[in-house]
Amino acid sequence: MDWGLTVGILSALGWAVLDLQRKALTKRHPDPLTLAAIVPLLASFGALIYALIKGAPIGPPPPSLYTLMFWVVSLNIAANFLFLHSLTVGELSKVIPLLSLSPVVGAAGGFLLFGEELGVGVWLGIVLIAIGTFLLLFRKGDSGRKGVPSMLAVVVLWGGIPAIDKQIITGSEYGLEAYLVWSTALIGLPLLIERLIRRPQAVGIIFRRSPILLASLAPAAAAALGTQMESLIHLDVGVSEALKRAGVVVTVLAGGVLFSEPQAFARMPRILLVVAGACLVALSRSV
Repeated sequence: MDWGLTVGILSALGWAVLDLQRKALTKRHPDPLTLAAIVPLLASFGALIYALIKGAPIGPPPPSLYTLMFWVVSLNIAANFLFLHSLTVGELSKVIPLLSLSPVVGAAGGFLLFGEELGVGVWLGIVLIAIGTFLLLFRKGDSGRKGVPSMLAVVVLWGGIPAIDKQIITGSEYGLEAYLVWSTALIGLPLLIERLIRRPQAVGIIFRRSPILLASLAPAAAAALGTQMESLIHLDVGVSEALKRAGVVVTVLAGGVLFSEPQAFARMPRILLVVAGACLVALSRSV
């Protein structure tokens, strides 16, 4: 197995753990706007510690990247809030599998920005993802749609952002570690300032009530993002996204137990269809 696929699989596991942590946060603190401020800053802190240990440069982005950084930060602010809102109001096993649609958007972004072509295997994988998602959304006797619209918006946003990430980390000399530190900090800071002005007590409540969970989230978020960015260097955007989202099975199974969601196991055949499509995309497009 080459390094690109290895870090892609590690990214899938990292995101599975991170999704469970974020669901646990939304269960304790149903305040997606405050969490959308805190979580990126924890990721930035984790990335900063890693960069300092490694001795990597952590300077701010050069002016030539300001436009791309603006789009990364703006789109991520919206996506983070919508994602946490979806986890707050919806069932983990219902909304998280929808993220497996993101390789479709990622593949389109990779084609537009880098000319990454889509072969037969990729299209077949996309069809499996679409069918599995349709069956998941419209399962007989399962009428709950809470959180679904928000997560579908997240799919579009987070599916497209990795193409911009790749443009930054492969199209310039700006270091991956510095990019992680600054991009995540810039995503969280505007929301943190807003929270401190309008609801300063909300931030303090979360830190006082969940210190251990927040402490564990910093390295987990940095690891998930770091392996994702590393995979983008070695793999096509659609492949990286497909591998990342294949970890949804781990998320749903663990979430069904941890958060007492009995429907999680009934949904598993449809979720496996989605993941099979994501894996087919990955295997068809490894570089």
